[in-house]
Amino acid sequence: MASEPKTLVMLLDQSEALKLIREQIGTTTTTSQSEPKTAVGVILGAKKPPAKPLKPRPIWREHQLIGDSMMGRLASYLIGHKVPYNRETHRRQLGLITHGQTTGRLIGTVHSANSPPLAPKVIVMIGTNDIAHRCKEVVVLTLPPVPAMEASFENLSKFNTFIKENSVLEHKNIKVVDTTVIFGASTETVKLDLFEK
Repeated sequence: MASEPKTLVMLLDQSEALKLIREQIGTTTTTSQSEPKTAVGVILGAKKPPAKPLKPRPIWREHQLIGDSMMGRLASYLIGHKVPYNRETHRRQLGLITHGQTTGRLIGTVHSANSPPLAPKVIVMIGTNDIAHRCKEVVVLTLPPVPAMEASFENLSKFNTFIKENSVLEHKNIKVVDTTVIFGASTETVKLDLFEK
């Protein structure tokens, strides 16, 4: 019969506790001996239970919805309930949908360590707050071809054509910059020296 994992609880001062922790991970330290006592629980032989993986949300037809309040309203329509109010942030928030969110804040959240996970497919609606509070002119960039995504060049071309030809973009405060002039427009013309190896 396998032995049960043992639990040992000790009362250590902070320097002893840090020393014990660092010994477990292979480092050492010295600290003042006059620090307060700290209760440390050490579990010998016990396995940490696997963390329950977070699930991306909200999901609509296998697509994770991401964005600001406009996406929140669309999500409410698609998934059938409103984005809940978060008392800590004082905003309506669900996953990576946050009312009042700007593009910069969303990018920062996605790259942060505590970001909710991303699903393989996403739908993003963002930029309303950037335009409403910060800008007088909108410049829309076409998407450049990425050599590692050669299979999607045809779809990319269709998307860029839509951006360039859409009559809405003829508005005097909206301009289009075609980045394919810089990066290359196809597999034959893409400038590989502008991309990482």
